[in-house]
Amino acid sequence: MENQQFLDSLISKLKSYKGKEKNYAWKFDTNIAYLTEDEKTIIENEQTEFAKVMQLRAIIAKKFSGCYDNFDLDFWIINKWGGIRAFKDNQKNENKILNFKSCLNNGSLTKDLFKTISSLSKISSFVEPTKYVIYDARVTYALNWLLLTTKNDLLKTGNDLSNIRFFQMPKGRNTKINAYDMNKIIHLNSHNCQFYTKEEAYLEFCKLICLLSKEVYGDDEYPCILEMLLFTISIEEIVNEIKDAHINLD
Repeated sequence: MENQQFLDSLISKLKSYKGKEKNYAWKFDTNIAYLTEDEKTIIENEQTEFAKVMQLRAIIAKKFSGCYDNFDLDFWIINKWGGIRAFKDNQKNENKILNFKSCLNNGSLTKDLFKTISSLSKISSFVEPTKYVIYDARVTYALNWLLLTTKNDLLKTGNDLSNIRFFQMPKGRNTKINAYDMNKIIHLNSHNCQFYTKEEAYLEFCKLICLLSKEVYGDDEYPCILEMLLFTISIEEIVNEIKDAHINLD
């Protein structure tokens, strides 16, 4: 994504939501073996769920930096913290986690890995938080909407935006966003719409989030803050914008 005017406009949109990441409300149980009593106290003393998750991420990143083969931790992140129980703790999925790490190193995923990217990306976002973020339905939903509206705004000025691509979205469970099919919205309301392939989508997504996060929050913050912002605004602000836009949904 090399169009600087497009990026500047997208960054401006994101800055208008800045601060709403503090409304992040994902709760979790700190009673896990990977935390000392002092670490649990540090997390539990935070006043918001956002601050608690940021402390948890920082602690795990420091203790397990780059480690993908601590499978007890991996499955806790996916099953307990992430609430995805369908990704079972078994040998097949252990191998999938190791293959995921190998593919990240090689710069391209397989289509099979992308099928469970909402699960696998939770691991990478915790153990390598400066490089990777979570790729799930709510985050990609919000980002795709912002990409679409930024693109359509700039098309009015005659910009060539043929290189702007969207991100394929995993299936989500949230009824609010499922009521407004983003794939359908994009295809009906975007000229020459293109999507990243399943093999490239996750790494391109992380690259873009890292770039945008530095512009919105600065160099010293983990890019997951922007991921958490997108997650938070997806079901209220973004859905309300879609409703108010009266765009083509048929």
